[in-house]
Amino acid sequence: RTDSLYRYFHTHDLDETGRLSVEECRAVLDCMAGLDLEKASLQHILSRFEAMVAGHVDPATGEVLFKQAEYLLAMTQEQVERAIRARSAKLVADERIPAEDVGDDLRDIPGLHELFAQADVDGQGLTGLQVNLVLAELGLRPRYADEQAELDDIFASAAGGTNGRLCFADFVHFWSRARYLALLDCSRQLREKFERVLAEGGSVTFNPDDVMLLLRSSGLVPRCREDQAEMHRLLTEAKQDSEDGRMSCGDLTRLAMRVKQRLKAQQRRRVRRRAQREFEIPLEQLATYSEVFHSADSQGLLVAEQVMGVMDTLCIMVEHADLTQAVARFGFSVPAIELESTCGGGGGLKEQNSAGGGSSAGDVRTGKTIRLIDFEGFVEMLMHIDAQCEASC
Repeated sequence: RTDSLYRYFHTHDLDETGRLSVEECRAVLDCMAGLDLEKASLQHILSRFEAMVAGHVDPATGEVLFKQAEYLLAMTQEQVERAIRARSAKLVADERIPAEDVGDDLRDIPGLHELFAQADVDGQGLTGLQVNLVLAELGLRPRYADEQAELDDIFASAAGGTNGRLCFADFVHFWSRARYLALLDCSRQLREKFERVLAEGGSVTFNPDDVMLLLRSSGLVPRCREDQAEMHRLLTEAKQDSEDGRMSCGDLTRLAMRVKQRLKAQQRRRVRRRAQREFEIPLEQLATYSEVFHSADSQGLLVAEQVMGVMDTLCIMVEHADLTQAVARFGFSVPAIELESTCGGGGGLKEQNSAGGGSSAGDVRTGKTIRLIDFEGFVEMLMHIDAQCEASC
């Protein structure tokens, strides 16, 4: 736990002094607990933690040393875990969520409830469009048409008696099934890589560099130091659960799914915060951007040609060369050969049979890598283009 705490601490200790301000300590705890608690519970714990930290500030620097922050964070982390367990149990009881829909994901229930509340703008439950958008933003939208048809049937059955909308209990059921289908898909994607490593005489152990390479080849790329810290925490937990430090294909699949779920949730949280605080984008407009972006590809990873189509749909005019440069700046590279074997049903990007629309690499392949952009990068790109237009005017 000390190593994980230090990584979160180091995420905000940009000048590497081993000290953080009270506000930065609060941000560390927010990173650690922000995905697992609803807004009201999180704010209450953050306020209490901030008051505790203030009592340990060095008057000369106005900051707190890591050792002091470590003790306070560890103590508060216990409070967070108790709050998560209590809130999860209450939600399951109050919403009458079946145990089979919860499974081993009890601690995810508060975060799901917060996400449900954000999407349920009128308090009447979620429409099919809203549910599919939430799945897309979490990276759980099915890749294949038959899997999407199965989820559509589940939605129609659950929403038939509730004015065509899902209540929270039905949403959890829907989410659990979508997550299971995504797990199967992830297993198919990773098995070929896993068996290739074994065939070459290697063994997949919990070496962070090796695992990160496998995850990156599946599009699971940390966008910031916060993502890196979270990926390291999940990898450490997986290693602790292993008896001999070796990883089976099932272990790798479960780790990849957990990483994907957490990174997507963190990305969604960052985008919403930056849209309001930094970019001044109304949430309704952000939802429109998200809907159009994710309709271009079920997995939310686009190449330049697809981004051009999204821009056309949004009626945002930009030169192709400028857009390609923007995708290169705000996107990330993935090994093209690996991506070919993981993003489609037995084919490359051009042959992808996707419920949300196929990807097409087109002319963006350069050597052994391909340049992709996710929704967070897309929003940053839009703001960059907007700023350039304002400057030129």
